Amino acid sequence: MTVATILMDPAECRHFGVVDIDRDSRIIGFQEKPKQTDLRSPYDPTKISASMGVYIFNTDVLIPVLLKDAEDPQSSHDSERTSCPRCSLITECFPSTS
Repeated sequence: MTVATILMDPAECRHFGVVDIDRDSRIIGFQEKPKQTDLRSPYDPTKISASMGVYIFNTDVLIPVLLKDAEDPQSSHDSERTSCPRCSLITECFPSTS
């Protein structure tokens, strides 16, 4: 899975999901519109890597996850809240920084 991100001023974090990216450019965490954050982008330590809400999936990974989610009566069926985290458990996630 690839997540489109953009470098933003940390003061704007309350408007965006903040992506935690390791030194190997892998996504290792996510904060949903935090009021403040200590996370900084590995591409610019004065900025955050903000999620643009654009995701690229491998269909071999996504389709089984969506089918499982459709059968789950407890699911909100919200791709950002259920499917993306499930995909991240079974495949590597990478940012695409603009």
